[in-house]
Amino acid sequence: MDGVEDPIGDAPFDLLLAQPDLTALDAWLDTADDKQLRRAAAWHREHKVALHEFHPHEAWEIYRARAWAAPLLIASTAAPGEAVKMLAWNDWWSVHDDERELLRRALHRRSREWAAPFVPAAARVKLGRRREPYTAPFLFRTLDTLVCQHDLPVPDGDAFLNGWARAVSARDRYLPVLLGPLLRSSHLRHRPDLPAAIDAAAAAGEITRAAAVGAALEALVAPLQPSAQRVLAGVLASLALTPEELAGRLPLSRDRSPLPTARSPRCCFARGVVGDGCR
Repeated sequence: MDGVEDPIGDAPFDLLLAQPDLTALDAWLDTADDKQLRRAAAWHREHKVALHEFHPHEAWEIYRARAWAAPLLIASTAAPGEAVKMLAWNDWWSVHDDERELLRRALHRRSREWAAPFVPAAARVKLGRRREPYTAPFLFRTLDTLVCQHDLPVPDGDAFLNGWARAVSARDRYLPVLLGPLLRSSHLRHRPDLPAAIDAAAAAGEITRAAAVGAALEALVAPLQPSAQRVLAGVLASLALTPEELAGRLPLSRDRSPLPTARSPRCCFARGVVGDGCR
């Protein structure tokens, strides 16, 4: 940035290209004012390609640190919609703890007004299937920190739902909000513990049986994968549904008779309750 005071102070910003120091960058971002952040955004636009270039004989750690400078700058300077598009969600399938913490700190510095549109938009990004077992939980935990920090509405975007279902330490405080979307999604297959989780939430007064029954009945006609159907069948069993509750909720053909091919685990269970088990 010719003719402009270096935005990082004593250390040239261009050191990020040759000798990246993410700790120093984080410290600078933590104290930068609006004018400096605008300069940093301009610097990133000018050097965004160079940040991701790998040079022969270069140590991998240097390349990785330089590449991680980009999301820190994006998270710190870009507008919400721009940040969602620019952040490389599909590349974050192997993230180190220190990198995760640096990104968390960058997002933590943003205001509630910034986070409010960012979270639901990021919750809907398209994740590649091959790496989503790793990228989806990372996206969930990243957005979860913003939801908690700013007390934002829980997003129900597919990527967020996918990560929540896969996360080992998934927060079941989201269950009252996300139970319906989860039961209607094939991401349900990642939560074989869901019947027990519903029981625990009901015992704690966080969800009512009526709400769980309503969500489960709506899911009877959702296009679920067989593995997700088995989890739904377990949920239906744990709720101890009555024939009256299931009346009229099974998939029907055009002449209103039960579909002869509807032999999925969920429908087999439901028909067993009403006395018309799969044959």
